[in-house]
Amino acid sequence: MTALAHHRPLTLAEKAAKLKKRAGSIAGRGVRTLEVGAGAALGGILTGMSKDPNGPHIVKIPADLAVGLGLHLAGFLDIAGDEWSSHLNNIGDGFIGSYFSDLGFAVGKKRRETGSFFTKGASASLAAPSAAVHGEVTPQQMAEALLRSQGA
Repeated sequence: MTALAHHRPLTLAEKAAKLKKRAGSIAGRGVRTLEVGAGAALGGILTGMSKDPNGPHIVKIPADLAVGLGLHLAGFLDIAGDEWSSHLNNIGDGFIGSYFSDLGFAVGKKRRETGSFFTKGASASLAAPSAAVHGEVTPQQMAEALLRSQGA
């Protein structure tokens, strides 16, 4: 006899318990997806509302990255308890995803504008000025210095 010959069919209660467990797992994944999406949306809103063209920063760290890392730290330290700390991690994932989306957008934009993913090298930003500066600075010299300092 094979092992299948000894296998009994599941009772109705066992089938219901198995279905309930599967539904709970699917719902949990759905909640996680919504929380990550909400974190990403909030990170985008935060960046979009900023008056700084580089987005908001917290201690020189992009705000969406800082908030995401902070939420992860709070989740890992179990600050919200067993039931809720994983939700902090999920929302933190969204904020971190928002940061990497912004980063990817900037890389893609640079690629479109320059035709390259990489800068031309450090030597280009250290190039000598077109004219020596003696006495007063002309508007042309100021514009050139500003462009060099911005890496343009």
